[in-house]
Amino acid sequence: MNLLKVELTKLTKKTNTKVFLIIYGVIFLAIALIYVMAENMLDLSFYSGTQFVGASLNTMMAFMLPLLTIFFAGSSESLDFTRGTMKNMYLLPISRSKLFISKLGAVQVIVGSVLGIQFVFSILISFIVDGFTFVGVAPLFLDYLGAFLVLGLVNILGNVLSLIFKNTGLTVIIAYIGYVGLRLLTMYIPSLDAISLATVIDNYKNILDVSTINMLLSTVAYYIILFIVGLLLFEKKEESLCQFD
Repeated sequence: MNLLKVELTKLTKKTNTKVFLIIYGVIFLAIALIYVMAENMLDLSFYSGTQFVGASLNTMMAFMLPLLTIFFAGSSESLDFTRGTMKNMYLLPISRSKLFISKLGAVQVIVGSVLGIQFVFSILISFIVDGFTFVGVAPLFLDYLGAFLVLGLVNILGNVLSLIFKNTGLTVIIAYIGYVGLRLLTMYIPSLDAISLATVIDNYKNILDVSTINMLLSTVAYYIILFIVGLLLFEKKEESLCQFD
């Protein structure tokens, strides 16, 4: 728990983290403002009931949330390497898996907080515009939970790429090039679409749907594979940093 708190503190104290979160909040508020103005002032009906809750998530999952997660994941790893504090962490009497998990956990806490705040505010905005109703909220909660699980994959992937490229900016660029590449690959080889990581990310709403068990199995498989690869890379960094001790 202390490790998680330390990693979370390091991330939240970074200026870039605060800037990204502010930008995210401004974009979300702008979307909400456009929705409220269109419904109340222009008498345009885009969504009914709590549909805005899911629509706002769709909008953010299209780009901003994955970007946010990749950036934070990259920062979590590169921060200690650039400051030279990673070597000291490796010398602590703590298992490498706990160190690695604490970095993943810190990013996931921030991502989960962002999703939770957006979920609550989206519901409040829907209530203000369309009246108080909880109809359809439960399935939307599952959508947000699915997004949280998918962003967990993005989190691990960001950590893996950061361990390889040692640069947050390069991690973000490579991640999006890889995403676009996977989408193009599945266009030419449709049989890969069902198990592609890009497909899993795109279909975050279906992760917890019992009728699409293959999607859940693919997600679990990617979690295991990426975590093992990330942990191996993390331990390899230890060898390179501490080989002269």
